[in-house]
Amino acid sequence: MGAHVCKGCQGTVIYGATRQELNNYPLLPALVAFFLMTFFLGLGGSHGWRGGAAFAVAVIVYIIARGYVRQWRAGMIRTFRRM
Repeated sequence: MGAHVCKGCQGTVIYGATRQELNNYPLLPALVAFFLMTFFLGLGGSHGWRGGAAFAVAVIVYIIARGYVRQWRAGMIRTFRRM
């Protein structure tokens, strides 16, 4: 982890995943897991423990997906330049 600015294009050098990627990419799998859990558990009139269980599974899926995003982007070095 050396440079913070590219000498050629004057863009910001990013190593690995950005904060935005770590926060946004895992949302879709977590939402899908939440809605699948609510469908399979059958959230009818009163939510009770079922809503908490669906939320807990969604949080676990979010954490696991965040780890995959971090691993997926680990070796990448990219530059971002604002115009």
